[in-house]
Amino acid sequence: MAQSLRITSSPFTLSDSTLRVHDHVIMSQVPHNITCTYAPATGCFIAVNATSPPSSHHVETLGKLQPATFVSIFRFQKWKTAIWTGSNGSHVQTETEFLLLQSNPSRPYVLFLPIVDGPFRATLQPGLDDNISVCVESGSSHVTASSYVVYLHAGENPYTVVEEAARVLRDHLGTFKLLEEKTVPRIIEKFGWCTREEFEPEDVRKGVAGLVEGGCPPGFVLLENGVQCMRPIEVLVRALKEEFSTVECVYAWHALSEYWKRDGGMSEIEKLHSQLEAHGIDGVKVHVVPNPIPIEGVELFTLYYSQANKLILSTPFDSEEISLEPFNFELITVSPVTVLPGKYVKFAPIGLVNMLNTGGAVQSLTIDETQGLVEVGVRGTGEMRAYASEKPSNCKIDGIEVDFEYEGFMIKIQVPWPGSSRVSPVQYAF
Repeated sequence: MAQSLRITSSPFTLSDSTLRVHDHVIMSQVPHNITCTYAPATGCFIAVNATSPPSSHHVETLGKLQPATFVSIFRFQKWKTAIWTGSNGSHVQTETEFLLLQSNPSRPYVLFLPIVDGPFRATLQPGLDDNISVCVESGSSHVTASSYVVYLHAGENPYTVVEEAARVLRDHLGTFKLLEEKTVPRIIEKFGWCTREEFEPEDVRKGVAGLVEGGCPPGFVLLENGVQCMRPIEVLVRALKEEFSTVECVYAWHALSEYWKRDGGMSEIEKLHSQLEAHGIDGVKVHVVPNPIPIEGVELFTLYYSQANKLILSTPFDSEEISLEPFNFELITVSPVTVLPGKYVKFAPIGLVNMLNTGGAVQSLTIDETQGLVEVGVRGTGEMRAYASEKPSNCKIDGIEVDFEYEGFMIKIQVPWPGSSRVSPVQYAF
């Protein structure tokens, strides 16, 4: 039986394996490891005590959701969420992050919010026989726990319910601020339009014109995919801003170089955005990497073109022009150049050129300054290439000397399959 606890200041009660709000049943068959804890007058925290030992991943049943129309938000791709509706537990989607039960004459709106708490994220998912479960995970086997929390909030106005719940969690977690507590960019208050994936300049112009004629002039336009050449984009952006006075900004969703809109607080990113800015693009949607691979002090890079089979040396400030025929492609592997102390030999691992993810085969790089040795950990099999300003005296794999070729400042070695997924140490002596 579930622990019996009535919260005097909350409309929620949990008794006899049944969760109620204002005496209306919202979940039955609540397991014994689920308890309610105090919350403000219109909410409660559901504590989930895992039935298994501490782990980085738990899936625990909350109970059987009683029939009720709901609206929810769930993540269906890595970068995207969608709205979903239903009326029972089996309709709940995996990775649900927000679930709001519709009110009726005897029950208010009820909001379910799985909490992101510390290193753990939680989502709702369907269970058996209209049960709903909470899935909690840290993403690391070294970060484990056995107790988690889901927050519930109730009220007569759905907008007020969401707003009040956000305030409660802000105070409880202390990890975020509400929108009204932030200085938001002007774009937040503007209506915008994101084009379809097939990028056609004339279709973009027609789409904006249709919105203007329909009485919904966009304040900004977001170009979906296909921004691979700057010159046509420059013409389109200029034409949009000249023809439609409401269009203040044009953003690109995917581009060869992805950087976020300049905002004065990201100077390093702004410098990289200059190429797009010069052609009229106001910003680019980017998957932000908070801790990118550091390149401070690197003065030279190698660019290996897989289809052209050529190697180019480039400084951080150089630019390269690429022209491709229709239905052709080019993969470029970029690697920082290291100078061996005392030897003045420049070296950069490229990777297994028989793989599309050429550089992904390189797992490690170690330099022995005293011996003039470079060791590259390689995972996989095929032709390993590396840039070197001088020809090495010998090369070894697993300590055994092997044949190699040196041409066009590239060292070529055939790396055999080691019999497992282990890393093969490839050694270069200079």
